[in-house]
Amino acid sequence: MVVVVVVIVVVVVVVVVVVLVVVVVVVVVLVVVVVIVVVVVIVVVEVSSVVVVVVVVVVVIVIVVVVVVVVVVVVVVVVVVVVVAAEFLYFTIPLILLSLLFLLLSLL
Repeated sequence: MVVVVVVIVVVVVVVVVVVLVVVVVVVVVLVVVVVIVVVVVIVVVEVSSVVVVVVVVVVVIVIVVVVVVVVVVVVVVVVVVVVVAAEFLYFTIPLILLSLLFLLLSLL
């Protein structure tokens, strides 16, 4: 049982770390995109018309949405994989321990 608890704790820690890393990456990407948008809008306003500004803003918004969707999908996939692995380990570790116990008993 101790092994199962240790495995579950390790899995939970890994999930939390992965989610935190993904959140940090998303925040950094969003900050970079916002800075790029501000710079591009300033440059475009100086040179061009309102239509170009609107097109640039729409393109940047689409890029941000795509990045966020991709990150969310990656997080969901990672969490599902880790949970499935934890369930697998939760059920297989006791079976392995029992089989080792029976093996030891049979040797005696």
